Amino acid sequence: MYARRGIWKYALILLVLGVMSIHTSAAQEEVDTIDMDQVYAEREFRYGIRAFHRGEYNKALLSLEKSLSLKPGFSIAQSWLARTYYRNGFTSTAIDMWTRMMEDGGLSAAMEQMVRILTYQREQPTEPEEGPKFVEFEQVEGRQADVQVFKRPTAVHPNMTGGFYVVSFATNEVLEFSANGGLQRSLRGGIEGLNHPFDITANPEEGLFITEFAGDRIVHCTPTGRVLKRFGETGTGQGQLLGPQFISDDKNGYLYVTDQGNRRVAKFDYEGNFILSFGRKTADFEGFQQPTGILAHEDLVYVADKNRATVDVFDASGNFLDTLRSSYLESPEGLSLYSSQKLLIADEDQVLLLDLESRTFTPLSRLNGRRVKIVSAIRDVNDNLLVADFNQNIVSMQADFSRMYSGLFVRINQVNAENFPKVFLDVTVQRRTGEPYVGLEGTNFYITEARYPVEEPVLESAIDRLERADITLMVEGSPGMQQNTEGIGQAAAGIASSLLQRGDINVVQAGPQPVLQLEAAQDGEAVRRAALSGGGGQKWQFDQGLRLSAGPLITGGERRAIVFLSTGELPEHAFESYELIHLLDYLRNNNITFHCVTMNPQGNIAPELVYLAEKSGGSTTSLYNPRGVAPMVERILNHNSGRYILSYQSTRNSDFGRAYLPVEMQVSVFGRSGRGELGYFAPPE
Repeated sequence: MYARRGIWKYALILLVLGVMSIHTSAAQEEVDTIDMDQVYAEREFRYGIRAFHRGEYNKALLSLEKSLSLKPGFSIAQSWLARTYYRNGFTSTAIDMWTRMMEDGGLSAAMEQMVRILTYQREQPTEPEEGPKFVEFEQVEGRQADVQVFKRPTAVHPNMTGGFYVVSFATNEVLEFSANGGLQRSLRGGIEGLNHPFDITANPEEGLFITEFAGDRIVHCTPTGRVLKRFGETGTGQGQLLGPQFISDDKNGYLYVTDQGNRRVAKFDYEGNFILSFGRKTADFEGFQQPTGILAHEDLVYVADKNRATVDVFDASGNFLDTLRSSYLESPEGLSLYSSQKLLIADEDQVLLLDLESRTFTPLSRLNGRRVKIVSAIRDVNDNLLVADFNQNIVSMQADFSRMYSGLFVRINQVNAENFPKVFLDVTVQRRTGEPYVGLEGTNFYITEARYPVEEPVLESAIDRLERADITLMVEGSPGMQQNTEGIGQAAAGIASSLLQRGDINVVQAGPQPVLQLEAAQDGEAVRRAALSGGGGQKWQFDQGLRLSAGPLITGGERRAIVFLSTGELPEHAFESYELIHLLDYLRNNNITFHCVTMNPQGNIAPELVYLAEKSGGSTTSLYNPRGVAPMVERILNHNSGRYILSYQSTRNSDFGRAYLPVEMQVSVFGRSGRGELGYFAPPE
């Protein structure tokens, strides 16, 4: 009996061992079929994407290239490698890589659109072959849903955030609209109110100046409408006004107003002090009959005369210089700046373009209707044309026909998922030609994650509305620069006092081995000391110094700028490591502007530095400029990039940080749209 039990026990053991052997073989076979190269390739891919979103592009390149060496056919890694080259300043290389993927059918529709736009931007001529032709894409009507929003608009003026002001002559108010045409606020002139306002000009530092046609004065107020001062009074004497209409700010501290009742132009300073008047008949000037539109530009003053159908030119002291006439001119009124050498003229039912170099007039736009009366036309920050029709009570929004239906360039720059499931997106929106699109609101953005709409996305901030900037102060390390410690200290102190409370300041010494001397400074004295602390040498490195200066800015949530303190000269080896075009693309592709402050008493600046400043949206100035670094600071704080920060709560499964989560975005405004996409990994758990 016991022997039989032993046999059964032995048989059971053999059976268990047999089953275990079968499972072990199956498991071993499964292990043998796992593609370990794919496992390691995906791991390097995750490392690369996380480095990209930290702004560590060189690390991202190494990881993505390693991923592709393990799996050459890993298409998403190929696309990300091209994207990283793009953000690293090698745009042409990225375009070539993406183009090859397009030919093989390996890119999404959004990525194909991005590649076509980048190619277009690379190949487009610097100047269009033909002049612009504007057509209407939207009307803002004075009467909406039985509500009189505005009546008898006499002027329209853009603001820096993409919206615009409309002067409502008949309802005694100035209205502010968003870039989408939505009413934001009404400015009524405080307790005294506005007495038939006619025109408005805006100054970023000083606020708004509004002419009161029936009040014979000028109102100075903040952008929100709080009245600061009123000046001018009824009369024919010096500093007195009769029916002031159009107004222009020369940005140098002076205002010019067409005093129609007195048939002259009056000049005031920002404090309201009368300076001079001009326009009476003289030996060389026949005198104004009905002065209307006015524009102060580059030390000249242009004045339209409705009765004489002319545009007269004066210097800043009121001395007559010239009269411009054309068969196109009928009854010119509002004047505004179209570009540095072109003016816009509102003239009855049309808008004319005046080329100051060739002195030629060209029809640009026309409104239809039985009682059209265009009194104001101006270009906004998004390149749209805003036209005020006094009789029809409308503001016509127009765009260049050749660009109207070309779409938007939407680029998701980075994803911050450190607080997953809350996700932040840094997005840039541009027109097809590369200029920023400013003033978008949350309703303009539609976000999906893995093709599923996200719930309640939030527009956290429009960077262009912030008066903040992160900057890197880059100090030239040449022997000549090291001898100008007084100038370096003065410039560093001036920049710190202007910008330190508006963002972070880093300091880089561009010596033979560029060094980040200071990061995220907290006080001005630290900035000054860091600017003076570096050593110099003949082999100082400009290109490497510039790349190092950009590093701390790439993930910043503010405006971004590099301020270069320089002798104005560059050595022969300035672009030894990186070519000029690659440095420019590195700046532009990461929304960084370049500004140069020269210590050269003559103000001379190397053409390569001027090129970087102009093409990146920056500026050049001399330390010995009467206003010092103030104009540069203004340029930094007023530069538009088209950047927006949005957030949402993700509902996707991150698989403990191992799942790749794609994000898609569509931006739509007035019939134009564009798509962008990116992806990210949540933090590992």
